Amino acid sequence: MDENSVPQQNVDEKLRETVAKELGAFTNPKGIGNPPPAPSSTDIRSNVPPTAMPAPAAPKPAAHPAQPIIRTYKSDMEETIEAGHLSSINIAASEQGRMMRRSGQGILEERKPAGSKSILMVVFLLLLGGAAAIAVPYFLVKKQTAPAVATSTVASETAVMPVDNEEDINTASVNLSGIDSTLESRVTQSSIPLGQVKDFVLVSGAGSTTTPISASQFLSLVGANVPAGISRNLLPNYMFGMYEYNGSQEFLILQVSDYDTAFAGMLSWEGNGLWDNFKNLFGLPDVGAQNASSTPSATAISTVNFQDAQYSNQNVRVVKNDAGAVVFLYSIINQNTIVMATSPDTLREIVSRIASARTVTQ
Repeated sequence: MDENSVPQQNVDEKLRETVAKELGAFTNPKGIGNPPPAPSSTDIRSNVPPTAMPAPAAPKPAAHPAQPIIRTYKSDMEETIEAGHLSSINIAASEQGRMMRRSGQGILEERKPAGSKSILMVVFLLLLGGAAAIAVPYFLVKKQTAPAVATSTVASETAVMPVDNEEDINTASVNLSGIDSTLESRVTQSSIPLGQVKDFVLVSGAGSTTTPISASQFLSLVGANVPAGISRNLLPNYMFGMYEYNGSQEFLILQVSDYDTAFAGMLSWEGNGLWDNFKNLFGLPDVGAQNASSTPSATAISTVNFQDAQYSNQNVRVVKNDAGAVVFLYSIINQNTIVMATSPDTLREIVSRIASARTVTQ
């Protein structure tokens, strides 16, 4: 054999082995079931034992695909169909019913607030109507039963203190020469509850044009000899009235603009006819010594003697009868108010009412 032909033969055998391996790898990548390759001539010539091939591993069974983690509408449908043996028609009908139930519930939920609002509105209207039904008749009845405001006198607007009763006396209907006796008779004839005060208002004019007379006019009508100091400071408002307590007790309230002048004027008036000026108006007792053979009177007074006293925290000038009871007094109870009365009880009531009236107005 030619020496050049041996290497060529070896080359061809290697080429065939290489092609066979590539074809085996393509058709059977893992080489399962292939017989071990035959030893080459080179290996035989080299007397090298062939390498032992490892036994092929047993093929593993194919694993089932894992359950998908994400649930989809499609997978739910498949499970429902498989578990309940349902058809697509049954599923569609069930889904439509579920949607209708949801739609009906939504409509009810939407209508519920509207119904609540309607109920609240009806309740509000009923309450409003009930209040109107009560209020309207009340105000109508109150308007009809309200006492009419007298137009014949404004004494209530100019009164120096609150009173319980009033009586208008028109100067045109009485004998002015004996007005003091007329007023005293009105007091005696009047009947008012215990503890109440009545104001006798002298008015002039006729019809709806009557007006109360002033303090200076009143003093002139009763024939009072008013000192100049008081006359100059005398204010228009005054009050002649009675207080029902232990009998009918007369009083007269005058108002002045200056306290010092009024105080000095009253002191001078004591010795210039104060008692005599108001004897008939207040029904004061006669003054004089009684006959020794006559029975002493409880109201007898021998002499008019003004003396200091204090009642209701006020400095008072009083005249007492022979029995020691006060029959006449006067007091300047504040900076511009002079009170004349026949009893300390009357003075106490007047002081209380004037103080209360001032507290309310403040």
